[in-house]
Amino acid sequence: MNSILNYNRPTITFTNLIDDFVNNNFFSCSSNVKPNCISPNVNIAENDSDYKIYVEVPGFEKEEININTNEDTLIITGNKKKDEKESGKYLVREIGNKNFKREFYLPKNADKSKIEANLKNGILELTVTKKE
Repeated sequence: MNSILNYNRPTITFTNLIDDFVNNNFFSCSSNVKPNCISPNVNIAENDSDYKIYVEVPGFEKEEININTNEDTLIITGNKKKDEKESGKYLVREIGNKNFKREFYLPKNADKSKIEANLKNGILELTVTKKE
């Protein structure tokens, strides 16, 4: 999990792979290596009144994205279902089911009851208001 203020992208190592496999996370989206599980890029900014989180989610519709909070954690998940338009036999199929899960610790001054989201042109913009 990443802090909204101290963000580091997870690194995939052999140890991570073994840990995920042993702890039954290997086939979950929280794993570092699930074939259909992507890790969208994010930008995080702060100003005087709020935090802004920008998440790259090209091809996802609003209905395919969930935003939740759990105590001091912001959880963003997406589940893209494959396009059922079949016109012949596929030789290569890389477009289809994609899932993601990103988690961020919220700072103590973040008001988790005041989170707004907007999806436009493949960018999910979250505004997390700071407490007064």
